[in-house]
Amino acid sequence: MKVTARMMPMAITEQITPIEVSHYDEPTFGLRVENGGSVLAYSADTGPTPALTRLARDADLFLCEATLGDGGETTPMRGHLTSAEAASAAAEAGARRLLLTHRPAELATNGFDVAYAYTTREDRPFPHAVSNTVLFLDYHRVGFPYPVVPMTVNCYGRLAVSRRGGMARFAPDDGIPPLDPPGPTPRRCMNVGRAAARAAAASDLRVALVASSSWSHGFLHDRGWRMYPDHAADRAFYDALVAPGHEAWHAATLENIEQSGQQEMLNWFCLVGAVEEAGLELEWSSYVETHVFNSNKCFAVFR
Repeated sequence: MKVTARMMPMAITEQITPIEVSHYDEPTFGLRVENGGSVLAYSADTGPTPALTRLARDADLFLCEATLGDGGETTPMRGHLTSAEAASAAAEAGARRLLLTHRPAELATNGFDVAYAYTTREDRPFPHAVSNTVLFLDYHRVGFPYPVVPMTVNCYGRLAVSRRGGMARFAPDDGIPPLDPPGPTPRRCMNVGRAAARAAAASDLRVALVASSSWSHGFLHDRGWRMYPDHAADRAFYDALVAPGHEAWHAATLENIEQSGQQEMLNWFCLVGAVEEAGLELEWSSYVETHVFNSNKCFAVFR
């Protein structure tokens, strides 16, 4: 990270000491900042390592990552800590105060999704899920005169980036790639859709809510050897979509969604929540299964 003068509100009169920690096989450094007799220690991303004791020795504040739940990581190569491991490291170092950070998994599973990005996209104003939707709506390329309010959902989840779009092997020589933060839960997405429907109903505008993207993706579906979509799971969701009650949608868990490679369907959970909140009825639908392309396709219109 490039540090500029504008990012440093106070002059550091002592020193910043980088100390290497253990984040899988990636070179990673924690920081020990000493200024006027006060010490701030920052762990960066790290697994358990004796370096944390030296990093946080007698620190006034130890800012320490605690990404993992109580189960921790079962792989030999570690890259993150549990909250208990962070607390143990702070106690061993004699840190006076401990502040845990990097907790996206815990928040997401309790209904508070966390936004993140690895890099910004300077070449396009919207992701393809938004821009391609507008292209489809402007099918004859005469221009789309209606305002668009994009609502992006993290549909990559824990697997898409770490598996490099399906290129990662089932048993890579360097161990299992580290997982990314999870996407929001299906229930959270349905609640977001309900809120969007309430906002639309409270306005004086005529609003169309569009769920872009397709359904399960083959390269995220292990049971299909990452070659074809999870047809059974997609078909079950389609049957529940056209039936009253949408029971399968309400019963869905993030774990089941990930197992079937259905992360991109989280957009549709937003839509189902909006449909139910607004009391809309199914007017038309179609569903197309494929063993050739990467994902199944669903089309539906509610009014």
